[in-house]
Amino acid sequence: MKHLSHSSFKALAIEIINRDDLRSSKIAGLPIDKKFETVLGILSNEQEYLGEYDRFVKGMSYAPDSVVPTFKQALEKLRLVINHIL
Repeated sequence: MKHLSHSSFKALAIEIINRDDLRSSKIAGLPIDKKFETVLGILSNEQEYLGEYDRFVKGMSYAPDSVVPTFKQALEKLRLVINHIL
């Protein structure tokens, strides 16, 4: 995940998240750490996202199934990105 080390990554990620504040009433107005906490909670606890992930990623990826990250692996990568931003 070498892109995380780019000098502008953190600032750009925060800027984009702040610009996108009104897309979801569940996270609108929350501080960034609470936004991430809420989103991770939703993704981890609502089973519909597992099916959506599989449908979208497997439908869009040209990679062999053996190298496509599972939903659980994708959440772990998301946690790494979040930890880098915070």
